Amino acid sequence: MEAGRALGVPLVLNARTDVYLAQVGAPESRYQETLLRLTAYREAGADCLFAPGIRDAATIAKLTEDLKFPVNILAVVGAPSVTELENLGVARVSVGSGPMRATLGLIQRFARELKQQGTYSALENAPSYDEINQIMAREIHDLG
Repeated sequence: MEAGRALGVPLVLNARTDVYLAQVGAPESRYQETLLRLTAYREAGADCLFAPGIRDAATIAKLTEDLKFPVNILAVVGAPSVTELENLGVARVSVGSGPMRATLGLIQRFARELKQQGTYSALENAPSYDEINQIMAREIHDLG
């Protein structure tokens, strides 16, 4: 029986290596080390291979070509767009902690503006209470 199928819940094992994200080793050795680790994960039964920290299209294309297996890339500023990643052979795009960190950046800008100018323009694009309630109602409805 496949893992996760006992309860009828699909399970995907997304194996991750942070060689690029944590800048492990010399830059010229990172690709080979990433390939070595992700190949080992694939051979151990991973369903998807995650290599966060790679931003340039050429390296991503080479990785998807060399692995010939579903690859997951972390979406960050400077990374190719979702469409470009798809064209490079990427199977899955993750945003990780990006939305939470972007929100913290907005909070910092708001607090700085409030403290320094005493104004609130950072709130300009905030959704209204009604909009939030509509979003939440849809989410609850979709769960039902």
